[in-house]
Amino acid sequence: MAAEIIIAGISATMQAVDLWATLRDRKKANNAFKETYPKINSDRQLQLEATQLENLVPVDVLNNMQVRVERCWTSYNDVLVDEDGYLPNEVDSATVAVKKCICRELRRIRDLNGSIPPGILSKWWDKYCMNQP
Repeated sequence: MAAEIIIAGISATMQAVDLWATLRDRKKANNAFKETYPKINSDRQLQLEATQLENLVPVDVLNNMQVRVERCWTSYNDVLVDEDGYLPNEVDSATVAVKKCICRELRRIRDLNGSIPPGILSKWWDKYCMNQP
């Protein structure tokens, strides 16, 4: 279950981040997150990626990772939802923060496994983490 939550959350966060970067519309970015997250229930590829992640990462590590990654995207989503509380530059800062937060977790997977599994995790890695220290 933890792997499904991680894959679904990272997939949804990537959609929100990309939409914010493209349109700078926090409502559309939030809606993209809300629409993408439940796709884990119907998207066979995402389910396969979750199974692969479960096979690569020990359960206790995966459970801890789930808690940390959920905290990443929950904080980001809180900024997207609050239309009156944050200026666009603050959403930009939150966007940078969520990228770094998820990259830290992906780096742990890479360090543990030697590589990032293919699919949404490697897409995130290639797009947002490759150039981070």
